Amino acid sequence: MSRQPSGVPGACFLACAPTGDAVAVGGHEAVRVLRAGSAGTQSIPIAGVCHTVHWSSSGLRVLCVDDASASVVDAGGRTLWAGDVPGPGHLVAAFTPDGGALVTVDADIAQVIAWPLGVD
Repeated sequence: MSRQPSGVPGACFLACAPTGDAVAVGGHEAVRVLRAGSAGTQSIPIAGVCHTVHWSSSGLRVLCVDDASASVVDAGGRTLWAGDVPGPGHLVAAFTPDGGALVTVDADIAQVIAWPLGVD
């Protein structure tokens, strides 16, 4: 067993890197990438609360929500998408396997919506 402090207040989501050498931990206003061994950690400041994290061949994707909006950032903290969504605190969302889109469910109108992310 291996233990390492996350350093993330209110840690509530995590995702393992496909390579198996890192874990991303998301919480209140922060995401940290913890790497195995002496490779260290990386901090990604976010606005609001981490709602989910996803690692794909496109890299790390973090969905952040606050009282009125949501955003997706990458491992470098670059905003890939931002928008107003109904009830962001109760948002049901997932990323596509390739990390190229955020998919949400709008329960009020019974629709699934795919939001393309601004990726290279």
